[in-house]
Amino acid sequence: MAEAHRSGRGLWLAVGAAAAALWALLARAPELAAGDVVVCLFRRATGVPCPGCGLTRAFVAMAGGELGAAVALHPLAPLLAAQLGLAWLAWGVRLHRGPGALPLGPRTVAWLVLANAVALLAVWGIRLATGTLPA
Repeated sequence: MAEAHRSGRGLWLAVGAAAAALWALLARAPELAAGDVVVCLFRRATGVPCPGCGLTRAFVAMAGGELGAAVALHPLAPLLAAQLGLAWLAWGVRLHRGPGALPLGPRTVAWLVLANAVALLAVWGIRLATGTLPA
């Protein structure tokens, strides 16, 4: 049990370090922020922006300290970034205190994922209808 606990903690730390490294890399990726590079496979295949279109550039903007630009690129980006950070912290708390430490069971997590998917689709639909998707 202790071995699995140490292994879980190591994975948690590795994920945190990878996220921090990615955030630092995004802060130094102006070509992604400019939109010169299209990383979305859906958009490349169909020519239509996907529900997450603008998220990569929004994360680049946030990593560079430009919250207003991030929201303009994708209004849900700050919320999703906060959720990812909180999920990582909750994972750490659960590893440290045990499975009963947080009231977030699999069912709650599934509902949160579904709510995010619905929000992404709603924002996408509104942006498609109003022509406000980022180019």
